[in-house]
Amino acid sequence: MEKETPNKRKLFITGFIYAGIPYAIIMSLFDWWDKGSVSWVKILVSFLLFGTIMGFLALRQKKKTKQ
Repeated sequence: MEKETPNKRKLFITGFIYAGIPYAIIMSLFDWWDKGSVSWVKILVSFLLFGTIMGFLALRQKKKTKQ
């Protein structure tokens, strides 16, 4: 029996980082371009939200490819 917890965790973190960081950078650029200042709380929340969604989607995609 294989342990899949480390693989799932690694896949989730990879999806979280690869999706969240570019999204946060784009949001900060649009925020700066629009207002001239950057709201770091808004960027952090959007990074966490978008990264979490993409992390779960990466896990779900892995389940579909296994079957």
